Amino acid sequence: MSAIRHQARRELEAQIVGLKIKRNALLDVFRLPPELLTEIFLYFIKGKIVEATHSSFRSTEKPYSWLVITHVCHSWRDLALRTPSLWSNITYKLETTAAIVPSILSRTTEHTLLSLRIDVFSYKVEPLGVEQMRLITRMLSLVRQARALSLSISDSTLDGMQDVIGDKAPHLVSLRLNLSFPREIPAAFVKCDMPKLRELVLNLCPCRWSCKLFQHPLTRLIIIGGLQEHLSGALSVLRGMPSLEHLDLLIRGGPQRFYSVSPSDSFELVELPHLTHLALRSSYECVIFLWKHLSIPALSGICLSSFNATHVTDVLSLFVGHLKRYNDAAPHAPVQSAVLEVLFEEGINIGFHDSVADDICFSDDSPAEVQRKPKFCVLLCEGEEYVATIVQDLFCALNLDNVKLMRIDISYNPAPRALEEPLGTLMSCVPNLTSLHLHQYASAYTVALLGRHESTEYPGVYFPLVRDLEYLKIYDGPIHSRSSSSRHAYLNADALFVVATARRYGHCGPRLIEFERCAGMTQDIYSNLHRIMALQEVEIKWDQVQLKVGSPRHYYESSSDDYVEDSEGEATEEDSDEEE
Repeated sequence: MSAIRHQARRELEAQIVGLKIKRNALLDVFRLPPELLTEIFLYFIKGKIVEATHSSFRSTEKPYSWLVITHVCHSWRDLALRTPSLWSNITYKLETTAAIVPSILSRTTEHTLLSLRIDVFSYKVEPLGVEQMRLITRMLSLVRQARALSLSISDSTLDGMQDVIGDKAPHLVSLRLNLSFPREIPAAFVKCDMPKLRELVLNLCPCRWSCKLFQHPLTRLIIIGGLQEHLSGALSVLRGMPSLEHLDLLIRGGPQRFYSVSPSDSFELVELPHLTHLALRSSYECVIFLWKHLSIPALSGICLSSFNATHVTDVLSLFVGHLKRYNDAAPHAPVQSAVLEVLFEEGINIGFHDSVADDICFSDDSPAEVQRKPKFCVLLCEGEEYVATIVQDLFCALNLDNVKLMRIDISYNPAPRALEEPLGTLMSCVPNLTSLHLHQYASAYTVALLGRHESTEYPGVYFPLVRDLEYLKIYDGPIHSRSSSSRHAYLNADALFVVATARRYGHCGPRLIEFERCAGMTQDIYSNLHRIMALQEVEIKWDQVQLKVGSPRHYYESSSDDYVEDSEGEATEEDSDEEE
């Protein structure tokens, strides 16, 4: 018992020392003038708040987590209460923020530009309560001083609110509507004057191209379903948006509904000189129709999606042609932020995809020099062999010389053998790659991805295709031993032996190989990797066990084991008194 009390006392003393260090570090912050401290608060909450311009209507983020700064001390709380701009982002969600919204509203002023976000969407037919309707009415009455408005709500809830919303929103820049299949866009928003409107997002809102909302000089237009007319009407609308920078159209339905244009009809080409990101997701006929009638010289992000798997090669050919034209026009300006998704729901997805690449997690021990951008993502989902050739042409058309980070995601099992050659071609196109992430069944292509070629300087010695690769991560995928009966290639000794050989002869190679959530990983496989990487100063990590090699002493570190090897190499038990 004395040992336990002694251990508890030591832990408390360590915590006290840590708190004193933090307090001393914050003394200079407390001495800052209020004006500068306010700017620090605004910078802090910038990454915490969920504005109405957030990309997702149904965000799971906590909109008021930034309020923690008001709980630090009385002076910080008083300063926050005296700063109306801190309370300008107001989010109302059923059963989560209803209690706090009234107090937030009371701290705003009539001169503060607001970002209003109302999420009361529900599949239930039950009407909202009196208090809920009163709160929604109060928020909508502030549209006149709002810079952004996001509504996820039933259209019946908005009935009779024309007078509440008003006839003018002079400061509104962003409008996002998710109205659960209404008959039409509520007249309150169509009649409201929004002279500064630049972003319009309509989710499942039936609309016609003649709608007044499309007459604004938008820079960002996103329509997800709900179009009631064929796409020929879109050309005249887009012609009136010369400043458009982002266009995203997702239309579900057969071509007979949306592509009712006679082949003899001719339309003038629509010039969109500032458009950089384009997403067309619909039937193949709709995609082709819009693609052929748009002139987009500055396009750097593209998403062409067809819901018909029979047109996958045609859609891929369109993208390859675009890349070739882009590279011919600007051979020294490689695409760095493009987005390509071919077959949005099925088939094969290949391209630059910022949202996925941003999700790649780096451990604290990852190479510091690994650059986050430019990055390249390859998403292979249910890949078919007949697309292998066009995929290889796609990789050859890309300019990937500056890519440092690449993730390859293959969810199709068994992984198609026909993709080995295209993936090998891909690796030859990224000579400066430093970080490679293999997700799910992508580890089946380890040999094809790492590659091997005989050195001209050292006959009989093989080097990987990418010589500067420093970080290799395998996660969410199966790992098979050499004795496995699986028909897959796997993360095997041959591929890693190439890496080890390259380091032995002075070439760069992964300094860190990391495994995370890999089914089938055993201690025997780990021992084989240890023998391959011995004396090459390569660190291997597993989310259950960590093994370091290349140092005078090797150790295992596991949360489930109390066995530790000390510096003298003798096994000891720590604090037998404390175990008692």
